[in-house]
Amino acid sequence: MTTNLYQGLKEAPVSIQIVPSGDYKSVDAAISTIVCPDDAVGMKVDIDITAASGGGGVTVTVSAYDPATNAYDVTLLVSALKTGTGHTVLRIDPRIAASANLIAQDGLPGSVQVKCVGSGTRTTLTYSVGVSFHQ
Repeated sequence: MTTNLYQGLKEAPVSIQIVPSGDYKSVDAAISTIVCPDDAVGMKVDIDITAASGGGGVTVTVSAYDPATNAYDVTLLVSALKTGTGHTVLRIDPRIAASANLIAQDGLPGSVQVKCVGSGTRTTLTYSVGVSFHQ
């Protein structure tokens, strides 16, 4: 089944939970390296925070691989610091206008790395992160 999403985009059949739901108050989730499907034009990153307390939060960064440095050091998109409960969607797609900390109007590289970094005093910080790709 194809789900109509934002501005006529269609979700591809590839959807991955890269950060399982858990309390990341004292440790950051593992960095996820994802090979993008050949037919994908854009990607969506879903951040779902179900519990948050204290003075901290989490920032999610999506980076592309740079063969010149042999590292994932080309930053495509960085979320704002997320401190409360709720659902946030980040998008990388050349067909959508850019919006600070939410949408990168950029082409999708062959692979990306998604990194979640907590900061501040995190008494409780329970979240999960998933990605899906768009044709």
